Amino acid sequence: MRDKLPLPTQKDLVLAGAEFALWRLCTDEVIGKVKNPGALAQSNSKTLTKLILFPVRFMFTAQTGEVGRNEAAVEHFVATTDGPSSILARLALEWRNIEDWQANKGAVEAIKAGTVPLYQAFVSDHQQRMREYGRDDLAEAFERWRLRLQ
Repeated sequence: MRDKLPLPTQKDLVLAGAEFALWRLCTDEVIGKVKNPGALAQSNSKTLTKLILFPVRFMFTAQTGEVGRNEAAVEHFVATTDGPSSILARLALEWRNIEDWQANKGAVEAIKAGTVPLYQAFVSDHQQRMREYGRDDLAEAFERWRLRLQ
């Protein structure tokens, strides 16, 4: 029965991801952590890595049409992005499997350097895609989000 269901299109996946991101990541709490990486660094490893890897996964799906599994998404992101966000994504993937991620030398510095640029890239990417998809309502929500990140 399941094999008879139509597969979602790339657009369907991107729109669903965008709506989820606006619901789950565009909150006062998450924006506060993104803008204050010291607070983000106080999060447990599960929360921290989710907040870093969600945008990476959403951009992967938007760019490739594939479901954004962590490993593939980070591999793609690192291959296509330079700078602190790329380093942060790679580290976050490693941190998923260790409890004491804070013992990693340079962890807090990586969070401070890479989190805001990561979110700015994600929000900008998806704002443009929402306009291309004719979803001005979502594009405007991403624009408000972008302004809140400044």
